[in-house]
Amino acid sequence: MKRNVMAAIVVIAAAVTAWAQESDCPEWWDGGTLFQADNKEWTEGTNRDRLATAAVWAFQYIEDMSPSIETIDELFWFAVQIRDCADTGVDGISVKLSMSQVATFCLVRMKDSFQQRLDLLDAARKLGS
Repeated sequence: MKRNVMAAIVVIAAAVTAWAQESDCPEWWDGGTLFQADNKEWTEGTNRDRLATAAVWAFQYIEDMSPSIETIDELFWFAVQIRDCADTGVDGISVKLSMSQVATFCLVRMKDSFQQRLDLLDAARKLGS
């Protein structure tokens, strides 16, 4: 139990640190425009636009999972995972790919890690109650 609590604290602290480093404005999740982008448009997009687009994909995917997120700050980790997976997935690819299809692949690939993260967030919230 003590080990699980410490793991949850470490994960949450890492997410907060990552948010502070990567977010260049309080509304990091707002303004994504790359939903219909191909891989060339994605790689030419700004980090903020890729992150905001990934945030919508993340939210749409995890909104029906249980437990779910409760704050926008909790969404950040999921958005970063999708953005990073999409970035890696199209790195060096010259054929045209739909980024929504790449994101779908990423989401399916990361389903278990997303569920583990949601479970950790839920456990941390319960400990804080």
